[in-house]
Amino acid sequence: MTTNPQTQAQSAPRVQEASVAELLAALGQDTTRLMRQELALAKVETKQEAAKAGIGLGELLLAALAGQLALIMLSFAAVEALDGPVTRGWAYVIVGAVWLVLAGILASVGRKALKSTEITLPRTQETVKELPETVKGH
Repeated sequence: MTTNPQTQAQSAPRVQEASVAELLAALGQDTTRLMRQELALAKVETKQEAAKAGIGLGELLLAALAGQLALIMLSFAAVEALDGPVTRGWAYVIVGAVWLVLAGILASVGRKALKSTEITLPRTQETVKELPETVKGH
């Protein structure tokens, strides 16, 4: 934390003349202000990240819808291709079983990915780490 030498020179006489009670009151006010600023920073960071996540989620949902429509069409094409070697009913069963196995694999991979995620607030964590030095310097 950098301070202006002129500001230090102006505040030095004030600190020397202040009583212990006044100094403690000033420390309390400064600490309260600092905590409010940290909370405000955390709120801003959280809102920014939530907005980014919302946009990304919307895009992923649209992509999933388009992919689902394509998979439906490809599934019908696969049934038609299997209709010659096996009956149509068995062709639907085979294609459905393939999709069921694929869904299970994707669910397992997605679950592992969700378990490993954690939301962090890097700027807030950085400034909170600086709190002890700030209070000591007061």
